[in-house]
Amino acid sequence: AATLAAIGAMSVAAAPASAFTACTPAEAMKGECLPISPTFNSWVVSGSLTAGSQTVTLPAGGTFSGKGQLAIRRTGITGEITGAVAIPTFTANLEFPKESGEEQLIGITLTEVGKVEGSVTSTNPALCGGNPTCVNLKVPSKQNLTFTVEAPGHSGEEIKNPVLHLCQTVTPIDLPLSTNLTLLEIVAVGSHFTGTTTIPSITCNGKKAKRLGKEMTETFSGPGSYVINVNPPKA
Repeated sequence: AATLAAIGAMSVAAAPASAFTACTPAEAMKGECLPISPTFNSWVVSGSLTAGSQTVTLPAGGTFSGKGQLAIRRTGITGEITGAVAIPTFTANLEFPKESGEEQLIGITLTEVGKVEGSVTSTNPALCGGNPTCVNLKVPSKQNLTFTVEAPGHSGEEIKNPVLHLCQTVTPIDLPLSTNLTLLEIVAVGSHFTGTTTIPSITCNGKKAKRLGKEMTETFSGPGSYVINVNPPKA
């Protein structure tokens, strides 16, 4: 608390820096720059993803682990956060095909492309209720989205011995995560992101792959949205 109070007195709203520069030993020695290095050990990832007007809730067990490096100067706060997100494969009962009135249990896998590389820059304190440590956190994320689904029959036709097909978006989903929060929230409370995205078209494997990919695209591709929360695990 004392450290954050000192930061509040030291930092001011300033134009965001174009790139992060860590505190040098000389700056730290003179009290011109205060370094903070938070760690994020298995922070809980929760939320939801909406695709084709259908919302799926992320499963329990999603985590983010990583570390941050922040520099607090009189000109403002800058920093970077790196790490990795892991979301367990899960299932959701969804309507498929579109407007068929039929539902099936579909397997869903979200896999982070590369690693998390976030940036932190000072922003207007008014965006955080006047808190002088208000920062903007940007965490651009790309997720490969894979489905495990049964091919539907024609006009309600029942399929004997149904086969599971693997389908995936032709390109990863872009999640341009961005939020304004205080320094205390970053290091101890957690982050909350909301926004919109586009679900790419979908391709499938196996027999009826072309038809199935078309039906999956019609059902789930197009405008989408997300709600992502990242919070420390409960003690």
